[in-house]
Amino acid sequence: MRPLLALLLLAALAGCGGSSSVDGAAVPDAATPPDAAAIPDLVAAPDEADWPDRSAPTDASVPLDSSAIPDFGEAPDLASPDLIPPPDLTTAPDLAQPLTLYVSTVGNDAWSGRLPDPNPGMTDGPLATLAEARDAARRLAPGGGAQVILRGGTYYLPQTFVLNSPDSGAPGLPARYAAMPGETPILVGGRPIAGFALYDNGPLYKADLSGDPAFKNTHFDQLYFNGQRMTLARYPNADPNAYSKGFLFVADVNGLPDPQLGFHAQPGTLHAWAHPELAVVSMFPGPVYWNNRLAVKGIDLVSGTVSFDPNVAYDSTRAMQLAARASYPLVPWNRYFFENVFEELDQPGEWYWDAAAQALYFWPPSDLQKGTVVVPTARPVIQIAPEPNAPHPPSDIILDGLVIDGATGDGIDVSGASNVVVRACTVRNVGITGIAVNGGARSGALGDDVYATGAGGIAISGGDPKTLTPAANFATNNYVHHTGALNKGLSGYGTVSVAGVGNIVSHNLIHDHPRIGITAGGNDHLVEYNRVRHVNLETQDSGCIYIDTRDWTQRGDTFRYNFASDCGGVGFPQGQLVYPYYTFGIYLDDFTSGAVVYGNLVARTYRAGLYVHSGRDNLLYNNVVVDPLGSEAILFGAWPPQSMAAMQFFPAMWAILQQRRADGPLYEQRYPNLASITSAQVGGTMSGNRAESNLVAWSADGVPLYRTSGLDEATTAIDGNLYFFGGKPITVSEEGALEPFADWQQRGFDQSSVIADPLFLDAAHDDYRLAPGSPAVALGFMEIPVSQIGPQGDLPRASWPILEVPGARENPPR
Repeated sequence: MRPLLALLLLAALAGCGGSSSVDGAAVPDAATPPDAAAIPDLVAAPDEADWPDRSAPTDASVPLDSSAIPDFGEAPDLASPDLIPPPDLTTAPDLAQPLTLYVSTVGNDAWSGRLPDPNPGMTDGPLATLAEARDAARRLAPGGGAQVILRGGTYYLPQTFVLNSPDSGAPGLPARYAAMPGETPILVGGRPIAGFALYDNGPLYKADLSGDPAFKNTHFDQLYFNGQRMTLARYPNADPNAYSKGFLFVADVNGLPDPQLGFHAQPGTLHAWAHPELAVVSMFPGPVYWNNRLAVKGIDLVSGTVSFDPNVAYDSTRAMQLAARASYPLVPWNRYFFENVFEELDQPGEWYWDAAAQALYFWPPSDLQKGTVVVPTARPVIQIAPEPNAPHPPSDIILDGLVIDGATGDGIDVSGASNVVVRACTVRNVGITGIAVNGGARSGALGDDVYATGAGGIAISGGDPKTLTPAANFATNNYVHHTGALNKGLSGYGTVSVAGVGNIVSHNLIHDHPRIGITAGGNDHLVEYNRVRHVNLETQDSGCIYIDTRDWTQRGDTFRYNFASDCGGVGFPQGQLVYPYYTFGIYLDDFTSGAVVYGNLVARTYRAGLYVHSGRDNLLYNNVVVDPLGSEAILFGAWPPQSMAAMQFFPAMWAILQQRRADGPLYEQRYPNLASITSAQVGGTMSGNRAESNLVAWSADGVPLYRTSGLDEATTAIDGNLYFFGGKPITVSEEGALEPFADWQQRGFDQSSVIADPLFLDAAHDDYRLAPGSPAVALGFMEIPVSQIGPQGDLPRASWPILEVPGARENPPR
């Protein structure tokens, strides 16, 4: 059977269904959703009965039974003709489309839009706006399938451009909004600002916007100059080349009534400002999991106290995303800085908005007359969603080769739509997420470049948890980097995030993000062939790939053939940067259960390459873990069932499980191991986990092979692995006590495992393929298809080959 990814890409590339042809390539039927019963077979964890039996010692010379490996289907052949995308539009319109319209920066909405250029008499030619092209398509091609070709140039969209159900394509004939071949249309979700004049003899410039009703009673926290995000006036000044500089540090919270609403600054660090109540504190509270942006209530210079305003938080009219209080109680050495302070506008690239006077102040980093200042106003730039009371959702729409630049929120939002593909686009300079796909089915981001976002890169969700019906939404073949400029990483703001049921994250290249590379939650997702590196650059206790369900019923997720390395992690003990610090490779956190982690490469993590935290029934199989630097190679750690940390989650998790059972037998039929959870306390036991046929090689002194706590040894299988510690003795840490590897074996673990050099081809250059004669082969270890990891040139791409942008790899945090 053709694997799910291949089926998905065929539908996505065609953007339609039926037996017609689009751009000369035959397309399959995508009008009918894939068989929901078939999809879980490809993405789910296997039933425990299908796992290899490791209950008894096995002769190490006998290979593992490869038939016991979970069957996820074969990887798609990316060179196969039926997976090569249709060619982009040529200079001639596609005659299969019922209507082709052109939009140009020299167009006129009074013209027909049928011509790519104005005619000699200037009586007809392209349209001027997307809105008019959309409306014309509705009038002239009501059956769907029109294509709108955008000529190169910059188009300002102060308001969101919306496509609704009437803008759908038809089965076999998608609606397309595409770039003219060889040209670059840039859609800017904001307004260019003119009228700057020198302020107080410079170097500041001031623009008086009091006469512009669009800026009345408006707050904004982004400004762009020549396509680059500028810095809202801040103290201390930012140092873009050093992660540890540009911050102040909390002294203490002694004597304060609420450590989430204020702190004491270190002596001599506060400044006197005319309007401290207009300032914002951006800080990393408590355990440094993410940042908050908090409205200042007041600053007491005498006592050195900074207090927050609990009554100011985010709302739809305020672009500045503020929390009402810190996420965690503040502790000494939490780092922070102030922004939105006029007196601190003291270096090139900074700006300040006086909302009361509607005056914009800016210190340009280069000649203002040779650049463009833009304030983003659209939220998002493009939205594809059903209108109220729509008879059907939008469907069969392709956005192709566009550049989205600037937004207060997401760049592109696709909600409740089917067969919608954002293909080979570039999305940058947005306030939240580059591309967000919510609900619907078979929609996603394919071959896009996403960077310079305020929070995440790509977020996909969809599917029905009640019926376990998959959405098959996807993020595939994208290059996502340098994200999280404003929001440093709530779990939902990973560089790429997936939620819901039955969605796909594959073949992406991800790097340089403040927190998580890929974050997942939900059921039956497939996360495969992704390259994730140099993330967690400003936070700790996280992973390259991170799953945090706090729900025993969220199961069936598969993570295979990913390469995660240099996972980062930042700590600030005593105000000094420590990097890397307390971060993991693939991290199954907080009771994540029933996941398969198979065929992954994990290298140079600070702590464990693979970590199961309090979860059940997880399979870690055929992975390569290389060079953990800190505390352990693989970690199984649980909160004690009676601990406060665990008990706070038990009531909600037990209630969810009981509700699933009340809804019917579906969940326990789909995930039989759920039946073993007969109480919250039983569910809190870390049982049924297996670690088999893995290859672990490390050299850092003081790093035990395993660190375990709270492990239910009677139901845990760890065997058939290959380990290499450079000839040094191997130890295991059990409940904090080190023991020799032989004692670990006597307890029933790793009795058929082998200690030997795996014979990597070139580990110094991250080539972890096995040389002939590797002892891993005798153990049944199967080679990982490394050539298919990351973006592929045979699938759509906004840019190819990818030229990776310098970041933490070239300039490590200091």
